[in-house]
Amino acid sequence: MGRKQPIYLDWPDVVSSRSFDEMMHHFERGAWKCGYLTPPCAVPFFAGLRALVSVIIGRYGQRLRSQLSNTLGLSLDTCYVGRRVEFEYLGALERLKLLLAVSWLLEDWPSRFIAMCGACRFTRSRLAEEVRTLPFWLASVADEYLDNRPYLHNADEIYAACSYLLAQQRSVTRGALGHVLGLSKDSANTALRIWHERTEEAGK
Repeated sequence: MGRKQPIYLDWPDVVSSRSFDEMMHHFERGAWKCGYLTPPCAVPFFAGLRALVSVIIGRYGQRLRSQLSNTLGLSLDTCYVGRRVEFEYLGALERLKLLLAVSWLLEDWPSRFIAMCGACRFTRSRLAEEVRTLPFWLASVADEYLDNRPYLHNADEIYAACSYLLAQQRSVTRGALGHVLGLSKDSANTALRIWHERTEEAGK
């Protein structure tokens, strides 16, 4: 944001312009922190905080709620069973519990958050359907530490691995491909199918 050129608007109303300036000044100079990835402006900080609150009370947050409840001694796990409600419509006590839980997660960011997610097997896809819509300070942690998606080798990589096996006078089998490429059984089956399809096309 610091590299962007400032934008000036010829706004006709002085009062609203002054109110906006005061609000942004409060946001930008506030004590918003979440570790070394702290954003310079509080707007992305609160966007990330809102995302964390939403995921805790959301349909994919059950394990995270249980883990937080056990760790912090709060009854988060039973508050939202069978309910689908936005944070703003919760009672004052429920909102307070959630904000305290998120504040606890933000301490020593992102180490505590990563450890908590690992303990309850909470992954990147559970955090948001589109992680790129999250603010950078949260999305970058999700991409680096919570992404458990298997790497999908492309056809050229599979062909190269099969060629290596043949050069070593080894048969191209599911087990051999899985060993060379570090694949699961299902992924190795897919790779073997791609290999057969490519060799059949080459033989035509």
